[in-house]
This record gives sequence, C-alpha cells and structure tokens, in this order.
Amino acid sequence: MTAWVTSFSPDLYSVTGREFLASATRNPLPGTFLVAPESMQNVDVLPPNAVVMPDLSLSMPMRNWLRTNADIIPQDKGGLWRGPCKCRNPKGKKEQDHRMPCPAAWYCRNAARWFRKIIAIKQAMEMLGNGVTLFWMDCDII
Repeated sequence: MTAWVTSFSPDLYSVTGREFLASATRNPLPGTFLVAPESMQNVDVLPPNAVVMPDLSLSMPMRNWLRTNADIIPQDKGGLWRGPCKCRNPKGKKEQDHRMPCPAAWYCRNAARWFRKIIAIKQAMEMLGNGVTLFWMDCDII
C-alpha cells in the first residue's frame, strides 16, 4: 500500500495548502492521502482518497516537545523565545546574522516546523501499520 502525507498550519494552508489539495483532487495519486492539519477546524478542499488525521496541535508528543523546548522555540513557531540573542546582529533576518545554537539561526528556527513533519509521519505509521510505503509531500511544492 502507498500513502502520501502532508501537514500544514492555517497560515500555510491559506498560502499553498488549499491549492496543493485542489491539485491533488484534480490529479489523484494512487493510494491513501493523509492530511495532518494543525490548529484548524476545517479543511475545505480534500482529494477523494484523503483521510484527515488528528490535529497535530493535540498530539501528546507534539505538546511535550513544545513544552520541553519552549524556551528556544520562537513565538511564531509555538514557543516562548522572543530574543534578542547575543549574535553580532541580533535583529538581523539573514542567515549570516545568527550562529548555532542561537534560536534565531536558520536551522534552529526551522526545527520547530520540521518536527511537525515527524509527528505527522509517526501518526501516519500508527494509523496504517506495517507494510506501507509513505511519501512526504510539502504542501508548498506547487
């Protein structure tokens, strides 16, 4: 069995997620399409083979990870960190303005987004069991 997995927050859904799912509706993929929303009441566009997974924001692993790392996760990614950091340009928005392990460094800033993908994949594996080939698809690939 093949399954396709994607996730998104309300802001990403409004920018690319809705059109991504509309495209998957027009051009269906074989297998199951698993959609993992975060903090959303309604996903208004779904391919015919779609299954909406439980809200990522309600997942205990997600909540535990956010709570454990809140001090180093930027506020806009669900944490408490607001800065400023001690880097040479603490208010800078460019990658070179921050160095690891600064929470504003590119990798650290995006780790909170990437962890959500891990939770979505874990949920998909638990739902579908063994013997399934999972493909991750970022909803901003269109």
